[in-house]
Amino acid sequence: MAYIRKNAWVGFKIIIIALLFFTLHYLFGAYVNLYRDQFSNQIEHTYAHSNHLESKLEQHELVINIIAQQLLSIEDLRAKEVTKLIDSIVLADESMSAFAIIGRNGDILNHESKIDVPENFNMLTRPETKESFIATLNSPNIVLGHTYFGVQFNEYVWPIRKAIRDTSGHTKFVVSSVIDLRDAFNFKSEGVKSLNDTYVYRGSDLHFQIAPKQLFTLESVYAKPMPESYQRRLSEKEYFPWCRNCTMPNTADYFEFQNGNEVSLIASIYLPQYDLYLNTEVDKAMLTQKFWHTAYGVLTVFFCSVLIIYMLFSKLSKAEETRRSQLTFQAQHDYLTKAKNRFALEVDLGKPKDKKQFFLLIIDLDFFKRFNDDNGLEQGDKLLISMVNRINASLKDIDGTVYRYSGDEFILIIKTKEQIDNLCQEILYEATNASIEHGRGNEKLTASIGIASYPKDGEKLEDLKFSANLALLKAKKKKGCYVVFNKDLKNTYIDERRLELHLERSVINNEIYLKYQPQIDRKGKVIGVEALARWSSNVLGEVAPDKFISKAVIRTNSFGH
Repeated sequence: MAYIRKNAWVGFKIIIIALLFFTLHYLFGAYVNLYRDQFSNQIEHTYAHSNHLESKLEQHELVINIIAQQLLSIEDLRAKEVTKLIDSIVLADESMSAFAIIGRNGDILNHESKIDVPENFNMLTRPETKESFIATLNSPNIVLGHTYFGVQFNEYVWPIRKAIRDTSGHTKFVVSSVIDLRDAFNFKSEGVKSLNDTYVYRGSDLHFQIAPKQLFTLESVYAKPMPESYQRRLSEKEYFPWCRNCTMPNTADYFEFQNGNEVSLIASIYLPQYDLYLNTEVDKAMLTQKFWHTAYGVLTVFFCSVLIIYMLFSKLSKAEETRRSQLTFQAQHDYLTKAKNRFALEVDLGKPKDKKQFFLLIIDLDFFKRFNDDNGLEQGDKLLISMVNRINASLKDIDGTVYRYSGDEFILIIKTKEQIDNLCQEILYEATNASIEHGRGNEKLTASIGIASYPKDGEKLEDLKFSANLALLKAKKKKGCYVVFNKDLKNTYIDERRLELHLERSVINNEIYLKYQPQIDRKGKVIGVEALARWSSNVLGEVAPDKFISKAVIRTNSFGH
């Protein structure tokens, strides 16, 4: 939780990715379930259609068998009583358009009285009946003829024929029943609005037995095998991966077929007894439309959730950014003067990003401790605050930043050299004014300034501060002035440090000795002796007293008391 508070937008991304994952997972599941529901419904209705088709064919076969048994006992099949029997059969079944008895030579022996049969009508001479009639003579089973347009009935009809044999197996005659496609096979699917089409075709020669609704009234579609686009359905099947293991009848199949930009979902059931395939088709676009109807609602919830979460995280991020800015400000600014502090200096200049010249000024207030003692710490604090404000005012037209480096010491970074002199003069002036403003008497503080430039006087911050500090030390000897660093300052410092180093070792090495100078009064009488310290260094040789005495006084531990 702490990590998320510190990295609000990382947490936001994690939540959105998780939400997106669950949303997509839900939509994927919804699509699969929708597809499976469609599969179940389509298979169920396809199976119902196949049962309807099979029952109709079995019904007509049963009627043919019953009538055939009666006709075998009648010698004259042309008799009027046979005609009456046929009329009663047709009248009893609305789906039966005609019923006829046909001789082995193809001549019509008897038929329904309402139908006018042309003279010399013969089944073997007509192209639409010849093939199926010969097949009927050679088959012990019922034979399904090709569908054709019956001019006498003004409808598309489906002939069903069976050769009737005596007990010795000789063919006596053929019984033919003609079925009205519209009345017999009205494939309606209650509650399945998306079921676009149902059609039946023959397995042996791929002719339509019942054509799809858009082709149903085309007479030519029944006279030849199915169009190429429908035959491709048999070879270019694409199975939906989540329905490979779906339960279905053994004789059923379920697949997709793409024809151009249109994709159809096809359920197919095979009726082996009649060598027929019954197919139902659904436009997949309707399934996709159903899916998007669900998806729009889910995606609306998703985007609304994203917006709400974004607003919450935006508020959290702003609060965290404000808190972080406050902490950063506190870490990089002096609590008293609000100027940047030493840490900020390290952040800003710890590793200079380029070699562009800039100047570092160390400003030290002279006699500040005395000012605090005389006026109190509160006035001293006010003086420091005033000093920062005055320096910032002096930087109004200059590209620079002020840092409070220690108690009464400030560091100023400026980018241009041209205004350094004027700036230093102004800071010295303001230091005096600030002390007068906040002091109880007429104490006048002064300031000392040491100046070094980058990268000439140091490429690292520590080196640059060292150089500026050397210049500051020289300025503080005079006080109320500024000094620009040069190499002589560094050489002098090195010499002094070397002298101090050897001075500390001089007592141990017995290099300090005394010379006595007599004190004589006006009469020439010796009245005393003055002891003078002299230093004969093993490294430096004879060192003049004016060079080491002052340092020796500071380091009295080098001589004892």
